[in-house]
Amino acid sequence: MKKINWDLVIKFYKSGMSQREVARKLAIDLKSVSRILNKTSTKHKNWPETMKGNKYALGKHWKLSIKVRQKLSAILKEFFNSPEGRDERKRISKRMMGKKNPNWHGGISFYPYSTDFNGKLKEKIRKRDCYVCQFCGKKQNGRAFPVHHIDYDKNNLNLLNLITLCNKHNVKVNFNRKYWRNYFQKLIGNKYGKVRFNNCKLQ
Repeated sequence: MKKINWDLVIKFYKSGMSQREVARKLAIDLKSVSRILNKTSTKHKNWPETMKGNKYALGKHWKLSIKVRQKLSAILKEFFNSPEGRDERKRISKRMMGKKNPNWHGGISFYPYSTDFNGKLKEKIRKRDCYVCQFCGKKQNGRAFPVHHIDYDKNNLNLLNLITLCNKHNVKVNFNRKYWRNYFQKLIGNKYGKVRFNNCKLQ
């Protein structure tokens, strides 16, 4: 592994070079330059005058008009429906498959649901929750809402471990699972009494 000269990184950066230019000059990666500057508390340059008021330099604060968003959407659709785009989608899919995916939890999504997790039980939960998503308050209209396992254990059919969510939020809660488990346990606990989730039953 190449040894990086921290003094040179700081010297070149302070001389007016950008982080990318420093990385190229020293033949190192950009992340290493950024990490060195952060660790040494090297003050980042103020934005140059030419960037002030430039709408293309707003970074994550970009606010695109509906017209621009529609145009970008059309361009992306056209690309991803082309042969090159389909190949790119396959490459992205392979890069995010299995253990490479940041949302990987040991393959538990492939485990089967308990046979007791049936339509009758789901309907009981929906009825208890008044056919309303317990996150956003959206009312079920037509297609039945999913019933979510709060602790993500498909075999835990404790009624206080099950909650009604709309389709949108049933997908959302598959990320940052620890946060959502605590969030919904508190929500159900406040609604139906502070009880232990593994051994209590709701009548």
